[in-house]
Amino acid sequence: MFWALFVLGHDCGHGSFSSSRRLNDAVGHALHSFILVPYHGWRLSHKKHHGNHGHVENDESWTPLTKSQWDVLVGVALLELWVWWNLGSMLAGCEVCFATLKFRCG
Repeated sequence: MFWALFVLGHDCGHGSFSSSRRLNDAVGHALHSFILVPYHGWRLSHKKHHGNHGHVENDESWTPLTKSQWDVLVGVALLELWVWWNLGSMLAGCEVCFATLKFRCG
């Protein structure tokens, strides 16, 4: 429900809900009040976002990772993969050992 209200308020902020600026602002303000997002502040910030969309330094809504940040994340992900792969292999090996012992002793 909140998402639907936000989408309609978003359209008001873009001026696509109505051809009337007053109606867009009135409806946008009412809808955003229900979801506790200040409409005019959001509208101005969103306008800046569209003016700088994809800009590494000026976009307020999307900030891409730098190459060094990406490299760290890739390194961490590979380390996690290696740890979980080896941990899983060790646990699977233990399970086989226990099953073998149970069969022999059982």
